[in-house]
Amino acid sequence: RSVAALALGALLPLVAQGSTKSVTPPATVVAGSPPVPFSDNSEVFGEGDRLLNITASSLYDAGVQQGTLARSRIQSWLSGEEMSALFAFATDDPRGSKAFNGLKRDNSAAFPELVQELVGIAEGAMVALDAVWVANLVAELDPLLPDDVRAATVNSHCTDLYSHDANGGAIHGHNEDWSVEMQPLWYYLSLTAAPDATDFVSCAGLTYPGSQIAYAPAWNAEGIFQTQNTLFPSTTRDDGGLACNFVQRAALCSASTTSLEAYLAKLNTSDWAAGASLNVVDTNTGSMANAEVLLDGFDVYMVAPSSNYSHMNMFKHLQEGIAADLGEPSTVHRQARIDELPAPTSTDDIAAILGDDDDSAYPIYRDITLTTSTLDATSGVLRVWAGHNPAETEPDFVWNIREWWP
Repeated sequence: RSVAALALGALLPLVAQGSTKSVTPPATVVAGSPPVPFSDNSEVFGEGDRLLNITASSLYDAGVQQGTLARSRIQSWLSGEEMSALFAFATDDPRGSKAFNGLKRDNSAAFPELVQELVGIAEGAMVALDAVWVANLVAELDPLLPDDVRAATVNSHCTDLYSHDANGGAIHGHNEDWSVEMQPLWYYLSLTAAPDATDFVSCAGLTYPGSQIAYAPAWNAEGIFQTQNTLFPSTTRDDGGLACNFVQRAALCSASTTSLEAYLAKLNTSDWAAGASLNVVDTNTGSMANAEVLLDGFDVYMVAPSSNYSHMNMFKHLQEGIAADLGEPSTVHRQARIDELPAPTSTDDIAAILGDDDDSAYPIYRDITLTTSTLDATSGVLRVWAGHNPAETEPDFVWNIREWWP
């Protein structure tokens, strides 16, 4: 073993699957409503709950609590077909293990505090730490899978719409797509920093079991909101590099990220292992932008006032990305359908478009759509539909992200 591998092993001790170690959440946990920090409510996070509120003193503490409270969902996700195939690739395949070890090395060096959250998740969920690592490196490992494995497990994900209402206010919408397997397992995670917290700030967002906030729709205490579109470039690294989960989390959940410009600057790190499309809304100013990243390439499209824009799972403005990604059929069809519909001028219009299933082969709204959300930047109101068509039903949750933390 190399010196780097020995150092990593010493820093991040594994917790074996099936460990009987007892982990008691040391701080407030409230399920099912916006956070009420520092109360005595310790309601258990139940099978049907979709919002997990945690107040923590450190990222490790936050990880232990998430792992403990969401243990059954984390274990179900990590033992499912998709994650089992990805874990086998990362640990047994020569190319997969090379990439996996390089990703752990580089992200441990760049984001040591975030790695401690993974350690806590593994301990709380009683799963192997490497399994939690894999859950947080999906976007980097998926493109390297053999074609037959990738075809069976990887879908084209997510649709984003940007527009403005009749008063010029910014509005945004997002379909979070993944898989039927994920439908009963996802949850929103709200992390509130306790008064003595030193290594993180409050942040919230939709979370895949065992993952960090900011891979899916998420927001911070300063009113900055982001979503992601998975991209599928033909050119990615297999020797390490920075992972989108870590870069995005560090960019969004930072005390200095108080504006769209600050968020974008933190994304532009170079040395990414793969790529991503990030959609960001600043509810303080109403400014909106899409950032496309591929390896060392970075480009931003600013959504002009009173205009509209859309983004799915292909590069649209980063030239090296366009050259490396022609777009999969689902993205091409969804983009074509959106282009032929009238531009939305309200969040209801956005919900109707995101619920469109006119194209029977490649609809915008699909059976793999986990959630649909619309955001009114002027009011800060976020509406969320949980697994049912937003064109036909009322939202399950109506939250105000600008008033999320007292």
